Amino acid sequence: MSRRRQSKRLPIIELSRGHVIGNRYEVRRYIGRGASGAVYLCYDRRAQFEVAAKIIAIDVKHDATRSQRLHREIRAINRVRSPYVTTCYDCITTDRYVALVIEYIAGKSLKNLFDQQKVLSIRLICNILRQVALGLDAIHQEGIVHRDIKLENVLLAETGEVKITDFGLSSLETSGAVQGLGQRRKEIGQESRMGERVTGEGLVVGTVHYMGPEYLVGGGYDTRTDIYALGVLLYELLTSSYVFEYEDIRDLAKKKVEEDAPSPKEKRLDCPDWLEDLCVHSLSRNPNLRPQSALNFAEALHRGMLSMPLVEDSPILDERNRRDQTEHADHNLSDRLYEASVRTARHPLIKPVVGLFSPIVQLVDSVLYFIEKLIYPIPLRTFILALLIGAILYAGLGGNPLYP
Repeated sequence: MSRRRQSKRLPIIELSRGHVIGNRYEVRRYIGRGASGAVYLCYDRRAQFEVAAKIIAIDVKHDATRSQRLHREIRAINRVRSPYVTTCYDCITTDRYVALVIEYIAGKSLKNLFDQQKVLSIRLICNILRQVALGLDAIHQEGIVHRDIKLENVLLAETGEVKITDFGLSSLETSGAVQGLGQRRKEIGQESRMGERVTGEGLVVGTVHYMGPEYLVGGGYDTRTDIYALGVLLYELLTSSYVFEYEDIRDLAKKKVEEDAPSPKEKRLDCPDWLEDLCVHSLSRNPNLRPQSALNFAEALHRGMLSMPLVEDSPILDERNRRDQTEHADHNLSDRLYEASVRTARHPLIKPVVGLFSPIVQLVDSVLYFIEKLIYPIPLRTFILALLIGAILYAGLGGNPLYP
């Protein structure tokens, strides 16, 4: 599809620096493009802080039906109050566009972090997606289906908080009318171009990659369609690959409808059994077999994280590998994300420590963490914790060696 044809379908409203939206929001710079339009960084003259404005091109005079529906959905979105969802502040309507004024998040997207590091720890993945699931639960509580959960639409604040953004494709749950398979096949090529991932044929996968099979078959969707997208996110973060290998978009859609999703453990050996089970169930072709709410998904992650050992023995991601992966990444953001996820170190030489001595090791590890930050290249925690555990085991055996 040519760039010109795409712009006809989703025209971009260009606003110059200094342009004022609704006599209140002064445009400072262009941020990027979302599913439904351009996003600009603006300054709220009245409240005196920065906001983001999504500019949705719409002919209000000649498309009253779409305009009314858009405003109805925006009012619903405005009711969402969650620390894991970008706040909607205002909605401005002009003759050329509708401006959705939302919270500006200084940071980067989950896709940016993933592109930089490629391999993320199990605990960090769980913590990020737990927050995404809690944000989705708040959205679903207002009767809204997001419909565009993907790496690009998960923002990581510089403080380590995780927030869902971009409601460009969201709809009230009751508006998810079922369409025929032929109509959906006709639309697949159009909707799929909203994303940013391009195949060899020049077709962008984007949204289709995260679509639930039920939406591809009949066009129907509900909150469990977002659960499927969560499963795709989980699989992608665990394995650094798509759920299905495919030749083109139609092949991808066919596999999503006809084939069961593979286990992430085939590509990520350190994936816990409980996390594998959550991922596989979330990617079920039958919505009734998925977690029935985003809260269920978040609770499963929370329970699983509590069962994880303080010190993980992972053949996939050890401390040195993590440092190699983040050599050119934003260390400050990465550190805050790890701390926000109840930071855990990777020690390939030390087996998981449980029982009575676990609090002792946790205390020592926390102290050594701050010391190690001063001499980052030296794996100090690995060495000292190994000595500590060895001493504990030696004392527990009455001073006798482990082997005769």
